[in-house]
Formats: sequence, C-alpha cells, structure tokens
Amino acid sequence: MLASAHITTVYFITKNCRIHSIGGDWNAHAEENHAFQLSADSVVNTLLWEYFTEPFLIHTYHTMVDHVFKTGEPVTVPFRGDSPGWRRTMKLRILRSNHDL
Repeated sequence: MLASAHITTVYFITKNCRIHSIGGDWNAHAEENHAFQLSADSVVNTLLWEYFTEPFLIHTYHTMVDHVFKTGEPVTVPFRGDSPGWRRTMKLRILRSNHDL
C-alpha cells in the first residue's frame, strides 16, 4: 500500500448537526476516492448523519459532538481510513467554535 500525502479536510456543523461549510482539501479527498457526489457543494446544508450507515458510529459521533457542544472541550480521535491502494492514518478533531452557527 502507498502512503497518502498529508491532506486536511474540514467541515463546520451547526448545533443541529447540519453541515454549514466545507474547507481544506475536502474536494481533493473526495476526488481521490472517486466520490465526486461528495463534493463540497453537494454536502453543504445536509445533515452530518446522512453519511453514516453503522449505528455504532452514529452513536459514537453523536456522543462526541454532544460532549463538545456542551462542554467546549475538544475531542481528538485517531483512526484508519484505508482504501484500495492507500493506507491512511487519520485524525478526527472536533472543536466548538466561538461563533453560533
């Protein structure tokens, strides 16, 4: 497997978990995975939970997002996001913004 270059994908969600805006290398990452339907323009204003299929992951992300919104304490979770031909070591960082969205 090849190691992917360092990329940063960023998305901002509202308190209701609607994707407010996208930044970083989001579109490059979607293209790399041949997921053109997930371009930034396509996912803005959709619910974050539309992109999860596993109930355990939905529960886990809900718990983390709720914790961050309630306490203001950031959460960082390392994980793997491999695909055929690519070995990806990733990090999810959830932060609460000072701006109300």
